[in-house]
Amino acid sequence: MKDKQFIFFDNTDVCALYDSMQDFVFEAYGQDNEWKSKTDIPEDYVWNEVYCHLDEEYDDFTTELDRYLNCGVFLIQGVCGRWNGPAACGRFVRNFEDIRSGIEHLDYIKFYDLNGHFYIEGIHHDGRDKYELKQLTDKGIALAERNWFAHDRELHNKIMQNSNYSKLPRIAHAIYGA
Repeated sequence: MKDKQFIFFDNTDVCALYDSMQDFVFEAYGQDNEWKSKTDIPEDYVWNEVYCHLDEEYDDFTTELDRYLNCGVFLIQGVCGRWNGPAACGRFVRNFEDIRSGIEHLDYIKFYDLNGHFYIEGIHHDGRDKYELKQLTDKGIALAERNWFAHDRELHNKIMQNSNYSKLPRIAHAIYGA
């Protein structure tokens, strides 16, 4: 069976966007600015368009993700690359702000769904991060409540690894019907 990947947002290769954005800028604004070819467009003009496009894409996706996260309780768990080696981490989340606070150190980021699993991968000056998000079932919520939603690796592992306590979020299907 072939893996089914759906990429929600990816700014890990902004250089790849440059050429397509340059084409767009030339088609949309070339005559107004009297540019005779794509190479006449100032680089900073194209880069501004690239980053504007990425900002809009990020805002659109995170707004939809926040709407989805408001419907339940989730657990995000993974590894944060650090200067002294990777560190395991995890936390319970109920909205995108709970996730944002843990990923705002990332310079580049990719959100994607792979066969119903939701992953966040990022790059920063100390290394690479990779996280997975799962939704808690009713039994998972009860277990977390009995443990006061503790910031505890053993509790997080138990929830993430047991289908009685968590389930795949299938965000691509839920948000976009993909």
